[in-house]
Amino acid sequence: MSIQEVINLIKSKENLSKGEIAERLNVNNSYISDMIAGRKPVTLDMIERIKKVFPYCTEIEQVSLGKKNIAINKVELEKNSNNIINDMKDTETLQDRLLEFVKYLNLTNQNFEKKAGLPNGFINKAGKYISEKSEAKIKETYPELNISWLLTGVGYMLKEDNMENLEIKKIRENLGLNQTEFGKLLGISKNTVSNWENKNTEIPKTMQPLIAKITEEHSQTDSNIIELKESNNGIPMFDVCAIGGYDNFESALTQEHIIGRYKISFIRQNENQFILPMRGDSMLPYYKSGDYLICEKLESASFVQSGKRYLVATTSHGLIVKRVQENFEDKTVTLISDNKEEYSPFTIPMSEVCGYAKILMSFRLEE
Repeated sequence: MSIQEVINLIKSKENLSKGEIAERLNVNNSYISDMIAGRKPVTLDMIERIKKVFPYCTEIEQVSLGKKNIAINKVELEKNSNNIINDMKDTETLQDRLLEFVKYLNLTNQNFEKKAGLPNGFINKAGKYISEKSEAKIKETYPELNISWLLTGVGYMLKEDNMENLEIKKIRENLGLNQTEFGKLLGISKNTVSNWENKNTEIPKTMQPLIAKITEEHSQTDSNIIELKESNNGIPMFDVCAIGGYDNFESALTQEHIIGRYKISFIRQNENQFILPMRGDSMLPYYKSGDYLICEKLESASFVQSGKRYLVATTSHGLIVKRVQENFEDKTVTLISDNKEEYSPFTIPMSEVCGYAKILMSFRLEE
C-alpha cells in the first residue's frame, strides 16, 4: 500500500480527518501532506509508528524518498531496520543532517562552525537551504562529506571513496573503547579491527552506515569529556541512589532529589530532560558505571523504536536502562542488556511499564 492508500484506509476505518490522523501520529498536518506528495520521506520510524497506532495497517510496502518510490521487500525491511539505510533515517531537514555529521566528527557545533569559518549559531539557524558561500566552506573544510546527502538527504553521509582513508582508530579511541569492545559493536573480530587500523585491509564500504550509526549513538565531544556549567535554569541532575526505588518518573524526578542543574551548550534544552548517573555493568560496552546519561521523557510509548536503548520506568524493577522490544500480540515488553554474556533478556507485561525516556547522549565527568 502507498502512503496515500494507508491514509485513506485510516480515514474510512476510523472516520478521522487528515489533521486527526496527524495528531494521533504526533506530526504536523502538513507532514502528512508532504509524505503523500513525495516531499517528505516515509521513514522506517514513521512506518513503525503507523503500525503501532493503527495496527491494521500491516501492508505498507513502499517507502517514499523525495519523488521516488523505492519498493522494499517486507522481509528485508524487517531484517535491515536495525542496521542502516542512512538515506531513510530521521534526517528530515538539512539541520538534522548537519547535526548528524557533527556527531560523526565528534565535534561540538561551535568547533564545527569555527573550523569551517562559519558564523556562530550557523547550525541552529540552518533552514531548508544554505548559501553557496557556506556550502563551499563546508566542502573545503570537510571533503569527506557527501554534499549531495547534506543538501537533499539522498545517499550516504560520507563519500564512497572516503572509507579507504577512514581513521577508524581515532573513531574508536574517541568512543573510549578497546578493539574488542569496538569489534563487538560492529560484529567483527578484534583482529579485523586491528587490521583496519594498521591499514592491512581495507574497510568495506558496506560498513560505513553501521560505523556512522555507532559513532552517532556514542557521540561525545573532542576529548570524550565535557564540562558542565552550573545554571539555575539548566537540566536537572538527579541522585540515582535516592530515586532507585521509584517506579515512575513523576515520583522519582522531584525537586528534593535534584543534586544540581547544568547547561550543556550543544543540547537543545526542554522541560522533559534530566541527567542521571549510570550504575552497574549490564549495558557494557555502551554505558559504563559512572557515565552520566542525558535523558528526555517521552510523551507516549508510541514513540518507542524497537531495539533502541531507553530508561524504562517499571513497577517491578524500578528505573532501568535497557534495549526495548515491544511485543504487541501478547502485550509484553522484552528488556535486553548489551552485556549479553552476563545478563539475559527478560520479559514483563506492558502494564508494568510506567514510562520511557530516550537517551540523548552519555558523558563522563573529568575527575
